[in-house]
Amino acid sequence: MSLTPKQEKFCQVYLETGNASEAYRQAYDTTAKPASINREAKALLDNPKIASRLSELQEVTRKRHNVTVDSLIVELEEARAVGKDRGQASAMVQATMSKAKLLGMEGATDEDETPKSVKVTVEVKDARRDSQRDQATA
Repeated sequence: MSLTPKQEKFCQVYLETGNASEAYRQAYDTTAKPASINREAKALLDNPKIASRLSELQEVTRKRHNVTVDSLIVELEEARAVGKDRGQASAMVQATMSKAKLLGMEGATDEDETPKSVKVTVEVKDARRDSQRDQATA
């Protein structure tokens, strides 16, 4: 598999920025309209040679930094616990959703593609109100 120098630069910049349009702008040195850039960037991402090269580069990065799904899950669980300790529901939800995405469960459906309903309860306490209430009853 051989890529053109511009395709290789696209892959490198995309890996660095995570933004296909920006990678296209830099690799192809263009000032085209945003819609055109988005379309061309998407076409590159859909190219099997580009996708393969991106996978190779991502694997090298994961190995270099010793990153595994398990290590990321542990870090996200720690972040969720900190959010819980601080009463930051949004941080907890973000960590949980990131874990789901990492495990390929975000937006997942059963084989029949019938979405299941899920009940999520988040309790948010205002420590200021609780301390004011405690002082009033004391």
